[in-house]
Amino acid sequence: MVARMKSRILDIVFAGLNVDRALREAIIGDLVEEHSELAAERGDQFADRWIFSQIVRSLPALSLAVLRAVGGRAIARIFVAASASLLTIWILADVSAMVVFNRLSAETIARFSVVILTIDVAYGVGGGYLAARLGRVSPLVSAIAFGVLGVMLTGLTHDDRTPSWYPIALQMLLIPATVTGGWLRARQLIAER
Repeated sequence: MVARMKSRILDIVFAGLNVDRALREAIIGDLVEEHSELAAERGDQFADRWIFSQIVRSLPALSLAVLRAVGGRAIARIFVAASASLLTIWILADVSAMVVFNRLSAETIARFSVVILTIDVAYGVGGGYLAARLGRVSPLVSAIAFGVLGVMLTGLTHDDRTPSWYPIALQMLLIPATVTGGWLRARQLIAER
């Protein structure tokens, strides 16, 4: 059951990157086999850390391979999807921030800054999902592109009513949040097949 669960997770990641099905199955088979051998030799925790590190280390290379394979038009679609998602989320977040910031005192905003951060991270998940949905070429790459654009925008803007740690925390959490949104879309794609 554990091997099946790990292969499902790997399948979602590689489907989200739009890796060819035959290549995806070959990679997953190799990773699951190696994981089983490592688990027998060094324990489940070591094998789990190993497989996680393999996924994280292979994401940039697989993303670049997908971008090379799909060509310029598809890269433009990914950028347009990420930009459209960013604009949509920015408008939604800005409207909700105007409502909150105009109704609450600076002291109250400072006290509830963790709640506001949680809401902004939820916007990141929603934006990652939207980018993945719009960027059909490679859902996870589209979500990551949205996250990178979001981090850049967050670095350029800062509201003086939030604490100084707020933009740093948001920048650190935004990429994982957008990847989570892309992950949710990739799971849907697997379920639809």
